[in-house]
Amino acid sequence: MATTLSRTFAVAVLIVVMVVYEAGSSPVVLQLERALPRLNHTLDVAALLAHDLRRSSRLQQSPVPGGVVDFPLHGNFEIGIHYTKVKLGTPPTEFKLLVDTGSTISWVLCSGTGGQVSVLRSSTSRALPCSDWRCKSKDKSVGCSRQSNQCGFSIIYGDLSSISGYLVADQIYFDMYTSQTRLPDRTVPIIFGCGTHQSEPFEVDGILALGPGAWSIITQLSEEGVTPSAFSHCLNGGLEGGGTLVLGEASEPGMVYTPLVPSKPHYNVQLHSIAVNGQMLPIDSKVFDLSQREIIIDSGTTYALLAADALYPLMDAITGTIPSTPVTFSGLSCYDQSISAPLPTVSFNFIGGGSMLLKPEDYLVQLGSLGPASLHCIGFQKAPDGLIVLGELVLKNKIIVYDLGQQRIGWTPYDCSQPMNVSIALSPPLHHKGESSSYKRLGVCGLVLVYILLYFFDI
Repeated sequence: MATTLSRTFAVAVLIVVMVVYEAGSSPVVLQLERALPRLNHTLDVAALLAHDLRRSSRLQQSPVPGGVVDFPLHGNFEIGIHYTKVKLGTPPTEFKLLVDTGSTISWVLCSGTGGQVSVLRSSTSRALPCSDWRCKSKDKSVGCSRQSNQCGFSIIYGDLSSISGYLVADQIYFDMYTSQTRLPDRTVPIIFGCGTHQSEPFEVDGILALGPGAWSIITQLSEEGVTPSAFSHCLNGGLEGGGTLVLGEASEPGMVYTPLVPSKPHYNVQLHSIAVNGQMLPIDSKVFDLSQREIIIDSGTTYALLAADALYPLMDAITGTIPSTPVTFSGLSCYDQSISAPLPTVSFNFIGGGSMLLKPEDYLVQLGSLGPASLHCIGFQKAPDGLIVLGELVLKNKIIVYDLGQQRIGWTPYDCSQPMNVSIALSPPLHHKGESSSYKRLGVCGLVLVYILLYFFDI
């Protein structure tokens, strides 16, 4: 009788543990807001273009169920940066963080930087010491400060602006929704940077890093079983701006996918052709050769930066349909009057059969006026050598899915003012070297071993 009870108990424990360990987490959803210029500040197109070029230079360089976080939207500019509000620390402090798929280290401004509230006031904040295993990262932005015995970080941008400080572990807050209920004010410990020195002011309080590296928010939460190893965003291209970020996989119909290029520090894809109105452009295939350049999906870049050998045929095909002569404004081809001729569609064709279609309203942007006339500009720009960057111009008005578990990126056209359907299934977790994830796996294996001993040896 005792043996039967032992076996029954072992089976019950094993089933419960395995179900909890393997259960799918629901997605976390964050609303995006568009960062506004300072008061009485007009849109500076040249600054946006310079931002893209600086950014491209830099580019060359306990289980908690998942859920949904919802925040109000702000912003009314057609072009800008997207941020979300995130609460960190104890008591929780709200920060406006730039949503950035090109960064791998999240950070906020702390004391000494002009930040709103010092993270050091948090009772749960803990600086990572040099002895912490996570400080022994291969990331060149992270290193040990022997003087303070703290694990520091330093990021230098292409224009030589910089942010530096030290890494801390602290709480991040979610209002989470499972398929059945809402779970308010859930907390999870994460590691992020505490900025103490910056070369110039930022318009937001920091960065929410969504890159593919071990330090990014999606990697940390996935490895802890909090969210799936996928996230999705929908950037509203309308004047109202905004959009939604989902830490989970959107499951709308019509999604198409292309594989991610493995072992890259950014979200690299393989483009094989560009077409205008369905006609392939005469672009040498070497232009898209991954040994020659990187082709990056990056939400933090405003426009689309193309290699010259791809840009010029594309611009010729588009402008050839417009009777009037374009004017150059801040490096873009623009028209100072209404365009009556129908403009063509543009498609970027990727390995795997997926094509990303751009309608004229996607790539044609209004950038103020030149004298009394409004300026309508084509948002394709020449990229630095070695890069093609598909930024917000290409990504807006679409759901973009970054499925890191299956190493692919997907998309479908969508009205980003509407909520999106999200799968609550847990995709395979990201396995960067991590102590906590190893302990979880060790614990499960130990329980399985206990079950085997109880069952076969009548313990």
